[in-house]
Amino acid sequence: MNCDLMSNVEAIVEPMAMDEPMVIVDPMAMDEPIVEELIVEPTVEELIVEPTVEELIVEPTVEELIVEPIVEELIVEPIVEELIVEPIVEELIVEPIVEDEIDKDNFELIKEIFTIINKNIETYYDLMEMRIDHHYLRQPIFKEKLYDMIPKLKKKYKSHKLTCLHNNSLDKQKFPTINMIRQILKCNKLKLTPQILCKGYNKINNQKIIERYYIIKKIV
Repeated sequence: MNCDLMSNVEAIVEPMAMDEPMVIVDPMAMDEPIVEELIVEPTVEELIVEPTVEELIVEPTVEELIVEPIVEELIVEPIVEELIVEPIVEELIVEPIVEDEIDKDNFELIKEIFTIINKNIETYYDLMEMRIDHHYLRQPIFKEKLYDMIPKLKKKYKSHKLTCLHNNSLDKQKFPTINMIRQILKCNKLKLTPQILCKGYNKINNQKIIERYYIIKKIV
């Protein structure tokens, strides 16, 4: 009887063993958690995070350490336009004198006086900076011809103000021709300006050789 039971048990166990292995689960072990599942230990790499060499040591580049000055800042070349000072055209241009500054009748009388001394003028500008020699004006022929103009000049100018218009001017004045030209020009805002030029010394008497002349200028 016992032999039969054992053979039946073996017959029952063997087919089950061939399909799946038998797992015996301890009921006491179900209440305790598996240690490997509960305790998760971090790895060494996760706990110790070491900075890299590049993060710890920051070396400045060569360009940051060596600051070379810019050549353009050290060398300041002068600008050509600043060195060359061009004159202003407005300052160099002399404004022309308007003929209206002299009365037309007065200008005609001045033209006649200068025609007598062989100086032809057509406009007011011809008088500006005109040079007349002192000895040239002392010629007797000029004195006589200008004296004949006194009656005509008296119609335009007052004789009590101008000594050149006096009847005895030829006797009282040393240089009547020069005096008449000087006074008539002054009445028209012009000046007979005397000039002296030294040309050297006389070898015989060691005296200065002087040239006297006049330049006509506008009275400002």
